[in-house]
Amino acid sequence: MADSTLTGAIRKAFLAGVGALSLAGEKVSQVVDDLAERGATAVSQGRDLNQELTRKVTDATSGARDELLRARVQLMSAQERAEFAAAVQRVTAQVDAQQAAREAARRHEDAAGTHVGVDFGPDEGTPSPAEVACPDDASDPDCPSHDR
Repeated sequence: MADSTLTGAIRKAFLAGVGALSLAGEKVSQVVDDLAERGATAVSQGRDLNQELTRKVTDATSGARDELLRARVQLMSAQERAEFAAAVQRVTAQVDAQQAAREAARRHEDAAGTHVGVDFGPDEGTPSPAEVACPDDASDPDCPSHDR
């Protein structure tokens, strides 16, 4: 009879252990799901906050930049304003030329499946091709190698 009671107690302890493991597994699953949901919410809120802060900083700096430029230009003579405008046009043309050369090099890379390197040296911002592979033998007027 004592043997039966001991067997029953061991069986009960074993089943309690299995039940505890089962309950712990369910609780862990619930906790993981809850943490994942909270993490997704935090990421979303962080993304929204970052976008809002970026917008505010962009608005503030854009306004300040415009005001600084306006103040600087107002202090210039007519001659200085004309020279400044000409300098801005020169720099803009140089940047446009560099971007066009880079885009032409990218198109040639895509067409030929080769790497095309264009060196944009210090000489007034005009591109000088360092290594250009033109797959279409001068049929593209935008190709930097055709300017040689």
